[in-house]
Amino acid sequence: LRAATHTVMANQTEVAQLLALTEPLRHCIDGIARQLASAMETFAAEWPAARRLILTLGERGALAAEQTEVGRWAFWHAPAPAIDPVDTVGAGDAFASGYLRATLRGEPLPGALVWGNRCGAHVAAHHGVLAALLEVDPPISARRLPID
Repeated sequence: LRAATHTVMANQTEVAQLLALTEPLRHCIDGIARQLASAMETFAAEWPAARRLILTLGERGALAAEQTEVGRWAFWHAPAPAIDPVDTVGAGDAFASGYLRATLRGEPLPGALVWGNRCGAHVAAHHGVLAALLEVDPPISARRLPID
């Protein structure tokens, strides 16, 4: 799996374990980015196919490291929308959904982080994940194909 994974997504606790960080993540974004930068060589050795590391930071948004064409790591931060959090259960999954939606539609990394943050914040601003689901018309229809 590690030899084929392009993007690794983790929260603060998971990334500390993943990168075997000896100090807890700092509070300021620049400090966290510096901590990640110092561990990217280890990350690349453990995850040789990975080109992105996405770190969700809750109310502080998301931080990403992306390997450039020359093999260096570029770091991006997208702040989270300001909300009154009600229930954060499912917010990380919602972030992942928004991020993947944007990525699959060809958005560059900064735009994908923004989409992820928007979706995570939307879920966190509601009581329960089901209440946060957007009410949209269902797809036109689906039909079973006559193949046995």
